[in-house]
Amino acid sequence: PSTWEWSDNGPLVIADYVAHHDGYGLGYDNINWVNIAAEADIADQQVLTVTGEEIARWRLWASYSMADDERRQVLTDMMKAVDGFCWQGADYKFNMMVGRFEEPDITITDDHIKAMSASLGPKAQARVSALKILYTEAAIGYREQESATVSDPNSPDDPNTSPQAVEIYYAPHHNQAARIGKLNVARLGNRWHIEVTLNLFGLNLLGRRFCRFSSAQLGVEGN
Repeated sequence: PSTWEWSDNGPLVIADYVAHHDGYGLGYDNINWVNIAAEADIADQQVLTVTGEEIARWRLWASYSMADDERRQVLTDMMKAVDGFCWQGADYKFNMMVGRFEEPDITITDDHIKAMSASLGPKAQARVSALKILYTEAAIGYREQESATVSDPNSPDDPNTSPQAVEIYYAPHHNQAARIGKLNVARLGNRWHIEVTLNLFGLNLLGRRFCRFSSAQLGVEGN
């Protein structure tokens, strides 16, 4: 460990936290490092900001208290900052995926569904017209900063409400915070929210973030 270089690469930071005895404590032998290396390459991809700066796609900067912060919450907060998804493989090792869309190759149909609940749009208390992301800005001394307002294009402007704050403190740059904000707004939009109990076919979804859903009973089809 004394030879390891410092890094703010999201998957590398998360994997080290999950493995380290002062973090989640799973141990370095319980990490799928092939998976982590592939995700780290994706996190290092360059994105262009509105100011013309090029930054790595998914980074993590922040701190936590070992005495006060519950380790599961720390991991959750790290995952939120990179739009992450994690799972345990068949070999019991930790795997993860940073935010991106992958075209699904598995389709769930009515034949696979044992029980289902569905609603169009989020519950009333979760409906918002705009969000603001609270993140950590290095340019002002690693202090809390608010992103620009991220509005829902499908919601009418309401001058009587303020944007809902979303805490993404492990995000180190406005560009990353804004991308997370747009994803959150999309998930809170007027779209189907479906929970299903599947038969054994559902085991094919282990370790997969996306699938295709096609229900003739509900009249819904999509990713």
